[in-house]
Amino acid sequence: MKALTEQSVKNYHKLLKNIIDIPLLDIFLSIGIELVELDNDEPYMHYLIEEMQEKHPLDDINAFNMKFKQVQNFYNDCIASYENIDMYEPEEEKLSNIEKVLYVLFSFQGLEENDRIVVSALVDAVEAVAFEYGFVDMLDEMDTASFRAFLKNEVFRDAGGLYINYISMLDMRDRLLEQEIEDERELYVMALMLVINLSVFNMVRKERFILEQEQNRKVGRNDPCPCGSGKKYKKCCGA
Repeated sequence: MKALTEQSVKNYHKLLKNIIDIPLLDIFLSIGIELVELDNDEPYMHYLIEEMQEKHPLDDINAFNMKFKQVQNFYNDCIASYENIDMYEPEEEKLSNIEKVLYVLFSFQGLEENDRIVVSALVDAVEAVAFEYGFVDMLDEMDTASFRAFLKNEVFRDAGGLYINYISMLDMRDRLLEQEIEDERELYVMALMLVINLSVFNMVRKERFILEQEQNRKVGRNDPCPCGSGKKYKKCCGA
């Protein structure tokens, strides 16, 4: 997979605007939100395929396969763009590239449509994180101060960075829901912050997945003992 570039986004726009009737900015942000989830039962790609089938009823399998490949390539390049941002060791060049890509994605719609997309994405992102980290029922049940204390002390605990990222998304969501943004630059900056926040949650998701795999991995009797003795498990702790 290759991360999106300014030119590839422009090329995808020409290819996909007649295949799926969804703004590329909407797809890009939705994929980032999807990456928050540890176990995703309904990948966003399935939704895009349904949109393709609805707009272009299947009558030519070869034509459909070609369109499917184009959509899938864009989907994969979107994922690569999020995974290309390592917030532990951020590279200015990669961050600059994602800024340019987002700017091009914004250029395909006017302010009103971009505002709708970003507001919807922030609402979905806030809910996706809440669902994944097990506090979705608390979103509207606590006052602001109590809710933030709950997040800091009970949900994210030592992960202060995730707490800050989530509060950032909450604040941007609330601001956009309360008033329309007339400055497109300000809306663009909010979208960029959302992309960076989603990249962080995606990075943590991968770490959580690896940890879960390690915790669930069964040690075979002939495997090296996890205690580090150098003996086989059956002749050490598994004896």
